[in-house]
Formats: sequence, structure tokens, C-alpha cells
Amino acid sequence: NGCHHLNAPMIGSFDTSVAIHELIDEHELEFAIGQNYYLQGWAPVLFASLYVTTGLLINPSQSGGVYHSGPVRYTRENNLSDLQLICAEDAFPVCPNMKGPDGFSSECPCIDRANTTIGGVVHGTSDDTFWQQVVKAADQGAKDMGVELVFDLFEQQQSNDILYQKMEEKIGSLCESGIDGIFVSIPDEAVVRAVKKCIELKIPIMSINAGFGKATELNLTHHIGMVEKDAGYEAGKKMANMASFDKALCLNHSPGLTLTIDRCDGFGEAMLEAGIEYLGQIDMPDNDIDSVEKTIGQPGDWDGYAILLLSASSISAALELKKEHKKVVLGTFDSNSELYEALEAGDILFGIDQQPYLQGYMPIFVLVHEATTKQKLLDFAIKSGPSFIVAPPSPEEAFCEAESYPVCSNKESSIQPSSSPTLDPRPTLEIIQRRGNVRCGLDTMIESEKGFRIDLCRCIAAVIFGDPNKFIPVSGEIAARFQQLHERSVDLLIRGDTHTIEREVKERSTGVGFDFSSPYNYDGVVFYGNATSVKCAEEQRRYNECLPLQICVRASGTNYAFVESSFPSNVFISASSFDEVLDTLFNGTCNVIAADKSLLLGVVSSDSASGKGYVLGSKMMTKEPLAVVTRKDDREFSDIINLVVNAILYGEERGLTKDPSRCVNNTNLTGRIADLDFLNSVYCVGNYGDLFDGEKHNDQGGMNQINNGTGMIYAVPFGDLDKENDPADDAFATIRNKKTLNCGVVLSDDFDGNISQAGGLTGMNVDYCQTLAAALFRGDYEDVRFYTFSVADKAAYISLNNGTIDVLAGGRMKRKYDFESSFLGGFHYSTPYFYGNETAGSDVSLFSLATREDDPLFSSFANCVVLGTIFAQENNIERSKSNVMPLVSLFGRSLRWALRDAISYSGNYDELYGKHFGEDASEVNRGRNMLNVGGPLFLPFPGITP
Repeated sequence: NGCHHLNAPMIGSFDTSVAIHELIDEHELEFAIGQNYYLQGWAPVLFASLYVTTGLLINPSQSGGVYHSGPVRYTRENNLSDLQLICAEDAFPVCPNMKGPDGFSSECPCIDRANTTIGGVVHGTSDDTFWQQVVKAADQGAKDMGVELVFDLFEQQQSNDILYQKMEEKIGSLCESGIDGIFVSIPDEAVVRAVKKCIELKIPIMSINAGFGKATELNLTHHIGMVEKDAGYEAGKKMANMASFDKALCLNHSPGLTLTIDRCDGFGEAMLEAGIEYLGQIDMPDNDIDSVEKTIGQPGDWDGYAILLLSASSISAALELKKEHKKVVLGTFDSNSELYEALEAGDILFGIDQQPYLQGYMPIFVLVHEATTKQKLLDFAIKSGPSFIVAPPSPEEAFCEAESYPVCSNKESSIQPSSSPTLDPRPTLEIIQRRGNVRCGLDTMIESEKGFRIDLCRCIAAVIFGDPNKFIPVSGEIAARFQQLHERSVDLLIRGDTHTIEREVKERSTGVGFDFSSPYNYDGVVFYGNATSVKCAEEQRRYNECLPLQICVRASGTNYAFVESSFPSNVFISASSFDEVLDTLFNGTCNVIAADKSLLLGVVSSDSASGKGYVLGSKMMTKEPLAVVTRKDDREFSDIINLVVNAILYGEERGLTKDPSRCVNNTNLTGRIADLDFLNSVYCVGNYGDLFDGEKHNDQGGMNQINNGTGMIYAVPFGDLDKENDPADDAFATIRNKKTLNCGVVLSDDFDGNISQAGGLTGMNVDYCQTLAAALFRGDYEDVRFYTFSVADKAAYISLNNGTIDVLAGGRMKRKYDFESSFLGGFHYSTPYFYGNETAGSDVSLFSLATREDDPLFSSFANCVVLGTIFAQENNIERSKSNVMPLVSLFGRSLRWALRDAISYSGNYDELYGKHFGEDASEVNRGRNMLNVGGPLFLPFPGITP
């Protein structure tokens, strides 16, 4: 105001409020700049929700990549009314909500979207799958917004002129009816006439797909789709980057159509910019390849020529050309199944997806918000493409796209797949061998990088192909790694994941369970940093000299879960990657970091940490058995990965090492596990120690060495067992419903008598049957029917396979029974509860609970019960204190007391062992059957060699 009284010619303000708009009305301010806060709230939610549910991304805008909600300049001519200001401040409440953000009733009348109608008129016809997807997306957008939609495709017409006339009539009719908003494609001047009529009637109108130039001239609200000339230019740049050629041409399947001409023009500009001779556009309305032959006018392989197709409908003709001219380079707009096959075969560089789903879905939101709030993004073009496709989609991606990403309320599907849409019915091994590489989820995509995990991936490739280089490293956000595996973007994970029972049954981010190999590293969280801070963190003290304690840890995973449960939120900071965690230490943001010891060992010896005076804590705070993760839907493939891990341990134990002369290239890719040579992992890459450099391997020490007869009894962490879960009705439910556990018991060679009085290993086998029954049947350990088998009796596995018994106690892992038999379906083995006394260097007998692989939930439950006895021992929980065992909702609410019931019967591991071995239960005589207290834990499973 003071400036105004000094005769300043104009006063303006950034931001808006009721008071500022009043000053504009009172001539105290000339203008105010708003930025449409409401748009800044809903637009990110829209874009993000589309991305996380469909994987589709809006392309960066033409104005620096930013989509603008402002600036909006308000003057006396367009100043907002009091009601408009109230509605904006109360975030435009939508009926039946009548309240603003403060929770109080708003003076703004709620928006009744049920009375809002949006229309759509496009040139696409009902027989075109591209436009069918646009319609489905628009329908879903209308359902999500709760509005009415009038949008139908025309039937194929005798000519485009007739189609355009019908479009003009339909657009005019909808606008004259007072529709609240309309989106159109503009392929012809006839449509322009209708659009001008809608503008005169002040109907919010925008264009999609075709007509970017005309929409710009008409000053429409937005155009959603590709900017065709820009897309052609990007296609040219992509092609020049992906291949080497010196001549290029563009095939136009729709001569005269503005959008196809624009695509070719953009492509030509990119070619000229890259110094490539552009031969121009060839009209090919009927996909007649003769016109291309005539233009190039020479035989041979056409080395140095590149052709851009403007539609996937031209792919068949182009592939015929490639048969005759093998070195011609191809790329195409749009996509279909033929493109995916060509990408797989390497015949086409890329397809261009303009994301039809976005072209149908986005206009609904944009028009509804403009009609009801008068707010709109300032950017004219909302770009749905180009999105380049350089590899075929996964089966579930293809299914979801074909179905237009159905939401849960739309469970009826027009396509009924022969199997689950998330599963290719072929075995994983067959898929990988057919593809020609194994996809490993890793923390890096640099193939040349050295390190244990990437070398372990090489070992897997060596076993599957006989070639350690046939793998693709696939990285991604750490928090999304399990989703990557679940969606089959990768075949396995080697990302330092801890094996927990929770993750076996229901991993948090995906809601499904996964398989874990034998651990390749027994790790744990240690602290690293300032000596005082490390000691404070280990003792969990936060006072006196520990007051400045600030811990940094990588977000997500078991490390974060430990820190979060052990320290208040103001004491720790999370970072998205391990490198970022290190940066926070080196730049002083934190004075200590928490990470796996295996990762920190590399840091301690690195140049980046040299001279900083940091120390590595001596106390391991958690148990982190790190394992390779695979999907549960193919247990045979999980067995393969497990045997690869054990093979490199076997090589370490037997003194086998890398030997290229014995690295056998597997040309007989049968898809059968029995035909794989697991020692290829050692001969082609190396044994466990070879995968580390010597110094680093020695630093691993402790548990990460070959066991020589010391304690092996060890429980992997449970994770969160008491999380709600509603398991599907399966074989597990069948066992519980019949209220009797059919348990096979393997008898020791020297056993002769009644199993109810058995001691030794036979007695332990019997007791583990009854412990499992107690866990299943509310503590009733007598609900068991026993079946007895000799050690060498194949009938035990036949009985387990055919369902005569539910579980086999004392089952020994045998390769010939698990996957080399043509009539047995494969078995799962729990954590061993008894180890033989064989010397290191020979196959050690491992005794456990064996279950069928076709019921992973019951297998995990049986494993959990065995681990429960070990957990009780590790935590000094005796039979009399069984009520302190963890509650378990993971297998269903009715089994919440399963571990308490189990330990109430059996007691802890030492109690079980002592009961059956009496005087022989002393530590002197127990060998490997003692609790592990940090000694070697690596023991290769028997059967690595047939």
C-alpha cells in the first residue's frame, strides 16, 4: 500500500488468497499470480497411480519436461468470485463429502459428478484394436471419476469422407446438448467445423491422437497423444543410436494423412542431423513391397539401409523384405504380437508405443476437473508417447495391456487365458534356455563389474548353458526387487536378501511367498563409523557422549527393520542405496552407518575410507543368512539354483577350482534338470573361495567356512510371523480338516522295537511328527498316524508322492528321489534337525522333514516348526516357558498359537535331543548337532555329483 501511495504505476503479487483477491477488486492490486494448488495435488496422484498400476508414463512436456499448474494471472477482468475462492480453498469437495480439508462443513456446494457427462468422438473404427483400448480406458476413467461417458466407435465406413461427416454431426450434436466436456480426434477439416461450433458454445474441448496442428490453431485446452513430428524425430535418433547405416527411408501406409506425413518429416530431420542420406517417403497403402524394391532398385542384402514403418500393419511386408535383404535395418510405430516375435528374433530394432490407454484415460480426468473446478494445466500437449519397445513384454504385461489393465472391481475378462495371466506355463528352465540367457536381479547392470554376486550369476549361466557369459544383469529400485521377481522381469534375485519365514510365505511388498537357496553368506548388521558412535550404537545408548548419535541405513529390507525397531526415528536416516548410505557417512550427515558386514568389509579396505579413522563394530546385531531368491511357482528351478550354490561350496570342500578345459558348453538344452552339470559352476567360474579374492574370503571367516564337524544347528530368522494372512484352500487345509497327520518315520538301521518307545534318531523322527501334530491341532500331539520305512526304502518317497503320508520325518535329501526320478514329483526339505558324523570331504547325511513340493505353504509350516525348536534353544525357551514363543498368524488366524503348542509338547532342541540320546547328549558326543555359536556353517548338500 505504501508503494501505491508513492504513485507506483502497478502493484502485483505472487500467490493468492481471499484478501488478495479483495485488493484486486478494490483496485489496490493490479494483478496476482496463482499456481492452482488443487492441480498440484491431484495431478501427481493421477500420474503416479497410473504408473504404479499400469507401468505407463506420461512423457516429459515440451516446455522443459515440466507440466505447469501456473502461472495464472488474475486481474479485475477474470478475478475469482467469493464462492470460487471458498471452493478452491476447501479443495472443491465432491459429493457426498461436504467438508473442507479442515474437517468443517464447507460453504462450497459439493460437486455432484454423477451429473457430469463427458463425450468422445474419434476417427478410429470399431474393428481397430488400438481404438478399442482407448474406449476401455475412457470407460475406466469415467468409472473412477463417477461421471457419465458418451463414447462409441463408428463402424468401418465406405470412405473417410463419410466417416468425417459422421464425426462432424456427432460432435455438433453432443455440444448442442450441453455436454460438460468433449474430446475429439481431428483428422480432417470437416471435424474442425464442428470443433469451432463447440468453442462458440463454450464447451471445454480437447483433442487426442490426431490433429495436434489444428488443435494448436484452434487454441484448444489440450492435445493428448504424440506430437507426431517429434515422435518421428525421436524414432530417427533412436534408430541412428541403435544401428549403423548410411541411407534411410520412411514407409507411409496412409498417404495424405497429416500425422503420417509429420512422422516421416520428423524422421527425415533426424537423419539429416545425423549425417545420414534421407531417401524420403514411400507411399505403400496396400503394404506393397514392390514400391520399396523399385525405390532402392538393387539386389543384395541392403547393408547400410534403414526403413521406418509408420504402423505395425506393415510389419509382415517388411519382414518379407528382410528375408530377401537380410541386413536392412527396421523400426516401426505401434506394436502387436508380430512385433514382439520380431524383437525376440532380432529382426526389428524397436516398436513405438503411443500408449492408447493414456489417450483414453487422461481426457476424462482433465475435462472433469476443468468442467467442475475451472482449473487446468497450462501445457497444451500432454504427451502419451513415444515410448520405445525394445524387448517383448512379459506374459503378464501382455495380458494386462490386452485387457486394458482391469481393476479389481472389473473381474470379468473377455480373454480367458489357459493359465494364470501371471504365469507362462512352461518351466522356468525351458523359458531361460529358449531365451538364451538368465536374467539376474543384481545391484548393478555393469556386466564387467567383478564381485561375488555377479560371479554367482555367472555360475548359474555356466550350469544352464555351459557358458558363464549367457546372463543379463537387471537392476532396479531395491524396494521393488521382489515385485520384479514376481512379475518375471528377472529369473532370480542375488541382492543380499535375508531368508526369513515371513518372506517364504508372504513377502511384504508383493503379498506372495518366495523360495530361498542355501545361504551363500551368513551375514548380519554391524555398525561402521566413528569409534565412539559405533560403541554407542552397539550398546543402544543415546545419552551423555552418545547424544550426537546419528545412524544412516538403506531404506527397505531387514537392515532397516532392525534399526527402525531398535532406535527412535530422530536417531536414524534412511537412504535409497548403499552408495548413498556411504555418502552420508563421508559427508558428515551421520556418524555411524548400519549395513551387512559383507558389504562393509569392502569399504574398510577401500581408498575412500582410508585415513578417516572409522572402525568396524565387533558385534553382529542381527542374523542375516543371505540367499538367492526364486519364485515358488517352479520349485524345480529353485532346486537348480540351490544346487548351484551348493556346487561352489562342494568345489571349495573338495579342492576343485576353475578349469576352462573342463568347462563344458551345454549344447543339449533339453529343459531337464537331470541333464545339467552342476560342476560347470566351478570349472567355468570357480569355487566359493575363488568368487572372493583371497583376503576378502578370509575376512568373511566365522560361519562362512566349510564345516569340519562343529555345531550346525542354526535357525534362519522368522521375520514378522504375526501378520494377518488368509491362505488359499489347499493341501494344507485338507490335512487340518481331516484332523489327523499321516506321518512317515524313517527307522534307523539298528532300530528294532515299538516306535512309541524309540530313542536315538528314530525317536527324534517320531517326536518331530508329534511336534508338527501339536502345532497343527491345537496342542494335540496324538493326532498322528505313523507309517514306518527303512532308511533305504524308496517306498517312503512313493508314499509321500502319492499322498499316503503328508510328511516324512527323517527324510534324507537325495537327488535321485527329488528330481531324477520320472515318477516322483519333487520334494521339499526342512532345515535339518540332525546331521551325520561323516568327515568333511564326504557326503554328510542330513535328516529333516520332507514334504511334497506341490504344497509350499505346508512345507513352510513344517520348516517353521523345526526352526521353532531351534529358535527356542537359541533364546533359552524351555517347555515350561512355551507361552513366550512368537505368535503365528502367517499360516492363518487359527494357527496363531502353533509354535507355543509345538514347544509345549517338544521343548527346545536340547530338550528333544537329550530326551532321545541321554548320556550321549553331551557336547563331546554331539558333533554337528549342537547350536552354532559363530563357527563354520557351510556344508554342501549331498548329491552334487550324480
